[in-house]
Amino acid sequence: MILKSIGLILPLLSCEGRVQFVPAAEGVGNRDLQGMPVLCCTNRFNGYQRCHADSRCNSSENECNKPRKCGEGNTWALAPAPKIGCCSFDESTTCPLNVYDEMPQCHYFKADCEACEGTWISLTEAPTTAPTNAPTLPPTTSPTDAPTTAKPTTVPTMNPTSNPTNGPTINPTAAPSNPPTSNPTKVPTNAPTTAKPTPNPTNGPTKDPTPAPSSPPTMNPTPNPTKDPTKNPTSAPSPAPSTQPTPNPTAGSTPSPTPKPTTPSGPSNEVNGEVGVPITPSATDSVAVSLPPSVSGSLLIIYKVSDDNEHDVQVGRSYDGLNWETLHPLLLSIDCQESPCVLDIPAYTGSSNVQYIIREYAPPAPTDDQKHAKLLLQGTYGPTQESLQEARNLGSPEAWVRDQIDKPASLHRVHYRQR
Repeated sequence: MILKSIGLILPLLSCEGRVQFVPAAEGVGNRDLQGMPVLCCTNRFNGYQRCHADSRCNSSENECNKPRKCGEGNTWALAPAPKIGCCSFDESTTCPLNVYDEMPQCHYFKADCEACEGTWISLTEAPTTAPTNAPTLPPTTSPTDAPTTAKPTTVPTMNPTSNPTNGPTINPTAAPSNPPTSNPTKVPTNAPTTAKPTPNPTNGPTKDPTPAPSSPPTMNPTPNPTKDPTKNPTSAPSPAPSTQPTPNPTAGSTPSPTPKPTTPSGPSNEVNGEVGVPITPSATDSVAVSLPPSVSGSLLIIYKVSDDNEHDVQVGRSYDGLNWETLHPLLLSIDCQESPCVLDIPAYTGSSNVQYIIREYAPPAPTDDQKHAKLLLQGTYGPTQESLQEARNLGSPEAWVRDQIDKPASLHRVHYRQR
C-alpha cells in the first residue's frame, strides 16, 4: 500500500501501547456501548451522543476533521457527552428535562450555545430545588434595637413598676444593725462581730473550730523551718502552688488511675467501597465511602440504584488511575486531597430502596488481526484482504514499516500521467 510520508508512520507507532476501549477495526458507530464513554468522531447535530457510523472517521482525529469524507459538524471527543448545561433562548435560568431533545447542537457545550445565539446556563450554577439545611445568615451578636413582635401584646401587665431600677445595687449596706441578736446563731460567723479584738486573750479555746483558716497561706516558705512537725495535717492544700520544684520525686504513686482518655471524634459512618458490593445510605447521618483507585486500562463508575428510577444514575467515575470526579446530576462531594478519595453520601429518609454500587469496565484484549487492521488504518488509506494478509506474514509493525521503506516510491505525478 501507499504511504503518505515516512514522518507520519513513526509517531503513530509510538501509540501502540495506548488503551483502546473499542477496537477501530470493529467500528464504533451506533452499537451499544453499555454507558462507557468512547473517544471517537462525534457530531454536534446529534448532541455528541453517538460515534460516527464510518469506522474510518473514528480511526483518528485527522480523519474525523475531513468534511468531504465524514461530513460537517464533526469533532474528536468522548461520546456520549455529559449534560453539563443547556442553552436558553429566553429569560429562563433552568434546564428542562426535554431541552436536549430540541436543537441538541446547541445544548451540550458553551461554544455551541454561543454559535446558536443563546445564553449558556451551567447546571452547577442553576438554583437548587431543595431548601438548604441551615440558615444562610449567622445570628446577630447583640440584641435588636426594636421588639421582634409585630404588634404589642393585648393583655397588660398586672402591676408594672413606676420607675424600674437600671441595675442591681453595686455596694451592700454600709454596716449591720448596732444591737446584737438576743440569742447566738447555731452556725459560727465567717468574720468576728466586734470591730476590734479584745485586749486580753481568752482563757481557753473555743468549743467549735473555725470553718476556715484565719489568713491565707504565705506565698514563700519561711526562712527557718519549724523544729517539730504539726501533729495534724492540714485539711486542704494551699491555694497557690510553690514557686520552686520539689528536690525529690514523690515517694508513692497516685492513689487512683488517671481518668479515661478521650478519643478523637470522627465521622459517624465510614465504609470501604468495593467493586460490586452495594452500599446502603444511613437514615440519620452521612456515609463517608473510601473509593478504590482505578488502574491503567480500566474504568470505575459508582451508580445510585433506586426503585424510583428506571435507569441507574452515575455518581462519579475514575479511569486509568486518575482521581475520582463527580458527575451530573447529583454532583455529590468527592474529596481527593488525601488518598483514597472519599465520597460523601447524604442521609436518606425516603421509602424507596436506594443503594450505591461500584462497577468496573475493562476492554477486551485486541486480537492480532485487530492490531494489524489498526496499523493499516494509521499507515495507509485502510486495510484490504491483501494488505491484511501481508501484515500477517510480516508479523510485527517494525517489519511492516521496513518493508514499506524498501519498496519503490509511487508518485501522484506518474499516476496522473498514466491516466
